[in-house]
Order: sequence, then structure tokens, then C-alpha cells
Amino acid sequence: MVRSAGCASIHEGDCAPWPKLESRIMKRIRLALFLSGSVTQHSLGSWRHPLSASQHNRSPWDRVPFWLDIARSAERGGYDLIFFSDSNGMNLGHADRHDDAVRYAAQAPRLDPLQILPAMAAVTSRIGLAATQSVLAVPPFVGARAWATLDHLSGGRAGWNVVAGYLKSEGQNLGYDDLLAHDERYAYAGEYIEVCNRLWQSWDEDAIVSDTAGSTFADPTKVREINFAGKWFRSRGPAQVHRSPQGRPLIIQAGQSPAGRAFGAQNADVIFAICRSAAQMKSFRDDMRKRAVEAGRDPDRIKILFGMQPIVGETDEIARQKAAFHQSLVPLEAGIFYLSGHLGVDLSGEDPDRPLRAIDVPGVQGILDAYADTSGDGAALTVGEAAQRHAGSVGFPQVVGSPERVARWMLDMMEEAGGDGFMISPIHLPGSADEFGNLVIPILEREAGRSALDLAGPTLRERMMEE
Repeated sequence: MVRSAGCASIHEGDCAPWPKLESRIMKRIRLALFLSGSVTQHSLGSWRHPLSASQHNRSPWDRVPFWLDIARSAERGGYDLIFFSDSNGMNLGHADRHDDAVRYAAQAPRLDPLQILPAMAAVTSRIGLAATQSVLAVPPFVGARAWATLDHLSGGRAGWNVVAGYLKSEGQNLGYDDLLAHDERYAYAGEYIEVCNRLWQSWDEDAIVSDTAGSTFADPTKVREINFAGKWFRSRGPAQVHRSPQGRPLIIQAGQSPAGRAFGAQNADVIFAICRSAAQMKSFRDDMRKRAVEAGRDPDRIKILFGMQPIVGETDEIARQKAAFHQSLVPLEAGIFYLSGHLGVDLSGEDPDRPLRAIDVPGVQGILDAYADTSGDGAALTVGEAAQRHAGSVGFPQVVGSPERVARWMLDMMEEAGGDGFMISPIHLPGSADEFGNLVIPILEREAGRSALDLAGPTLRERMMEE
């Protein structure tokens, strides 16, 4: 019998013995290391951890050697993909000021991941390299060129998480008076992707002929203008960069609203979702597969990864102690600020013990869905609980236990809910990511009968699609 998602949670007590892992046959689980170019990653307490880069005697987090070590370790540990979140604005919170963002290091300061990934490409050969870039940030021509360049430099390992923007500060920083309405932002992103696709295809694969005798480097008949004119964009083309190894980067998408899901079904290779239970995971996966078919796509060509924050210890008790310490590093005030900013509503005046679901929150749908679940004892999540969990994990389910228990939770989720893998959010760097790679991934590889190192595909897209 498959166990419920909560059994490995820090909100549950001891669990009954699990069936032996060897009794099941599982498909390969894809694993992405979910990072931020900041000192906090995705927990506002991580910079205070004694083993974090900011506290430990290691290369500083804002220097190249630190990120090169992360890349080498992730590839060696068996991750399929390194994936950076990003935005062009700070979470200003309910006060609409930067004070709390910088006070609590809420992804501020934050390095540009597109400057980090090429350095990572130079010291790795297999692992995928992906980052978030908003369609508000640069014109499609510039974006298409940047991603094609990374795909070339990495040998076909580039991935782009396409976002339409949601922070008011991002729009203000980029010169917009206001963001478009939610659904219209996805229409804008759809046209942006269409321009990029046409630019990426404006060079045929065999356009470069390198004919020294004929003094022809590229055949002009195999390079075309696109002459695109849409509602928001115009672009003449052709692209400034020739056809890259993948043709286009692996497209990642994380929107969980109806408009976001429709955009993902039409455009994405990988969908990233935050769900707190097997039921939520299954519902999301079933809906995305249905939408893919409606969009005329093969649903098996869209891989769905669910977010999780593993906290691994040699024993369950040690892991629980680690989790409690991790949560203690997140001030309640920081949590209230962080959740308020992401939801777009001021929670500072709310009773921390009031159920979150009792509040009218017009914010981000995916975050609301993540906290629509209940805590381990069946009680509704309160504002304070949701705030501290959000600031400590960005809404990812925290999966706490021994390496075998964490691996079993993951296998159970894939068996009960379906899906293709997980986005792994470390509680601090580099130790937490290394622990998962050294202790949990070998168990998952044993169950699948293969590792990421065994994959034959020459590009990131081919490896992500490979079973």
C-alpha cells in the first residue's frame, strides 16, 4: 500500500516500517538542483546556518570558485539539471520597501544566473544548465541570442525557465508603468516565445558549409529573415547566432494558474510545480497531460517535476533535529514579510494563529494551492505556520528523514501521483545539496537500475526525455 505524502514530513511523528525498496521496479526519477544566485537560496534562514558559504570557511558565494564547486559536485552527485530561479526585482513586501528584503537577505543581493551558467559549463560535461529569465527583461531577439549562445557554449545543455513577471518591483525596475493583467502576461509570453522560435529556426542545421575554396562560410539560401509583426513585438531577423545543438533551449515553465498551465502545455518541455500532497501532484499531472493532448502535443514529451526540500540525516531523529534547527533560523517576521510579498497582500496585521484559508488572498495561485493542504495533525495551516514554512522552503514540502526514508517518500510519490522527478531545494549550500547527492541519489539510482551518467542522449532535452 502506498503511504501518504505526510509520512516523511517534519509535522508527523514516527512512521511504521516501510516495505523493502527492492520489491518495486521504478522508472528513472529526474532530479534538478534548484538554486538562486544569492546567499539565501530558497530559505531565509540558510545564510545563518553555520555550514553555509556565508558562515563557513569556504569560497565566498559571490565568487566564481564557489559556483564551480557547486556545478562539479552536482554533476558528480548524479543531478540531471542545475536550475536557477531569478527575478529583476526585490520582494518589497507589504510595506513596498526594500528594507526587509535586504535585512533578511530575501534573494537580495542576487547575482545574474546567466553570468554564472557559462562558467559552470566550462567545468562540466553532462549536467543541464538552466535559469529563469523574464520575457520583460530583454527583447526577444536579445533573449533568443543569449540562450542560443549558452546552448552552443555548453554543447546543448541550456534550459530556459520562461516567466511572465509577477513582482511589481520588477516592472518598475524595467521601466513599465504597470504589469499586464495576469492572463494577458501569458499571451505576451506566448508571442515572445513565437518570435524566439522563429529566430532559432532562421538558420538551417546545415547552413554553415565552411567552403574555403568557394569563400563561403555559410550558405545564404539557408538563412532567412523572419519579418515577424505581432501585437507586442516586431523582429526582422535572421538570428545573430546559428542553429544551436538543441535547436532551442529546453523550455521550462512553472505557472500553475489556468493561463500558466495552458502556456506550459503549448510551449514547455519541463513543467515545475509545487504540490504538498500526492493528491495535488496527481491532479496537476493529470490536468497537464490533458492540456498537452488538447494542444496537439504528446503528453509524454512534457516532463513534470515537483518541488521538494529534503532534510537528510544519518537517522530519522538526526534529520528531525536538523529540520528543527533549520526552521529556528527563520524569524516569524521574515516569514510574514516574505509571504506577503509573494501573495501581494499585507499579512502583518493578521493574527498568526488565524487559518490562512480564511483570508481573501488575490495572489499567486501556486502558492495558495501549496498551503491549501493541512498540517500533519489535520489542522488548517495558520498564517504564522504558512509564513515560516514559506520563508524556510518557498512552499516546497519538507521531506525529513534518513536517506532511505527520503528516497522512499520520493518513490511513493512517483508511484501514487505519477510525474517524472523533483526539483531539489537545498537548505544551505554546499552541504545540503551534497548530502542529498551522496546519500539519497544512489538509492534512487539503484531502484531505477541506472543513473544520470548512463544516459546516452547528447543534449539536455534528449536526456530529460530518455527513460
